[in-house]
Amino acid sequence: MSKLKVWHNGCDYVIAENLDEAKMFLHKLTGLDDEDMEGDGWQPYDDSDEISYTEDENQTTTKLTAEAWCRKIGKGYFASNEW
Repeated sequence: MSKLKVWHNGCDYVIAENLDEAKMFLHKLTGLDDEDMEGDGWQPYDDSDEISYTEDENQTTTKLTAEAWCRKIGKGYFASNEW
């Protein structure tokens, strides 16, 4: 089994084993095609990179490493800085 990574395209964040899986999760959620999902180009975060997530409702910010977010959330859509 491959190791999970947080993938991002500049605006959307997805936790997946590889780029194809990340795009599949985002497509299922949004219906966007590959060109519309490209954004700034997909890249995985390194396991030790820190990612901050702010809850819209109560403005609470949580900062964890990419590896910790993968363990906490598991595979699937994670977040967006657009919506």
